[in-house]
This record gives sequence, C-alpha cells and structure tokens, in this order.
Amino acid sequence: GLFVAAAGNEAQWAPAYPAAFDPVVAVAALDQEGNPAPFTNYGQWVNACAVGVDLVSFFFTHRRKPDDGFVDIDRDFYGIQPPGFKGWARWSGTSFAAPVVAARIIQVKRAKQINMKQARDEVIGPVDPDGNPNDRYPLLGVPVIPH
Repeated sequence: GLFVAAAGNEAQWAPAYPAAFDPVVAVAALDQEGNPAPFTNYGQWVNACAVGVDLVSFFFTHRRKPDDGFVDIDRDFYGIQPPGFKGWARWSGTSFAAPVVAARIIQVKRAKQINMKQARDEVIGPVDPDGNPNDRYPLLGVPVIPH
C-alpha cells in the first residue's frame, strides 16, 4: 500500500503528522499559478506539491441530532440530491492537493501496470527524508501536475 497525506495549513516548517511519518507521501499546496500557497506547511519532510487553492467541490451543510450530537449527513449519491447539499464551492488547503498527487500515482500505476512503490517513484521520485535535488521547490517537494 501507499499513504498520501496533506502537509497541513499552518504555514510552518515543523513536521505535521501523519504526513511527516516515513514512508507517507506528504503533500503541500500550490496556488493556481504554481506558486507556494501562503498557508501551506513546508520542509524537508514534504515530498510533493500540487494545486490546492480555489478548487471546486461539493458544499454541504450539516444537521446535528439533538439526542447524541452525531453529525447526520445523508450519503446517498445514487442519482438523488442528498439533504444538506447546497451546490458547489471553492476550497483551499493541502487536503485538496493531496488527492491530486494520489490520483496521479494511481493513474501511472494503472497505465504502466506497475506496483504502487514504482508508480510513486516515477511520479515524485523515491521518498527521501533529505529532499530531492530535482525539486522545483526544495521545501515543497516535487510539483505534480494532473494529466
């Protein structure tokens, strides 16, 4: 298996977990122009970066059940609009950049019929705690562009 995690949104150097665990692929965020997002965490422990600013995704509101405090979200997406769905919104964060990297790794794995480690190495290079000298941004890892 392979773990890909968001590096965090505190604009700090300090490692954020679980992303900083070895061999997790830690992902920082870039803006739409390919510059570091102002909120992204960074450091030698970050392996990759991808656009994580102004990405369009679902917008839901949450209803709270008064008896147990559980957040009730209807997860039936089979052709009906679930309660709480309010349309679309623009989101920013490393948690939106991480799926871009994960998807690219899986895309390479499937296209080349290789294992996850080989696909990871092809997309971002081997996970190296000392950093990768070919990084575009030495403290943000290898930029990953979806294809």
